Amino acid sequence: MRSFWESAVPSPETMRRYREQGWWRDTTYSDDLREAAAEDPDGTALLTWRQSQNRLIRLTFAEFDARADAVAAALGDLGVRRGDVDTGEKLATEFGSELRIHGLSLPCRPQGKPQHPR
Repeated sequence: MRSFWESAVPSPETMRRYREQGWWRDTTYSDDLREAAAEDPDGTALLTWRQSQNRLIRLTFAEFDARADAVAAALGDLGVRRGDVDTGEKLATEFGSELRIHGLSLPCRPQGKPQHPR
């Protein structure tokens, strides 16, 4: 029996078509963040309301990129390696729609693979 992940992988023809139409790329959200941090380090990357502090939180692209790198390094120190995140073998997260999920989802990308199957 095929696993859930195996059955979710589109056919090679579908993947080729998605790339040709520009729907899929061979870069990650982390690549996009790093590029934005280089081009516009002081630009706003993320705005979120922190209810417990009754205030708006703003992260620049440079700050968000630095946080992503720090979390990625910490995951590496814990033994999370390339590919582990994609398979769910060593890491599961559940934060809902909060700043913390954004602070973890992007750093996972350097530890894993692009967002789509190849």
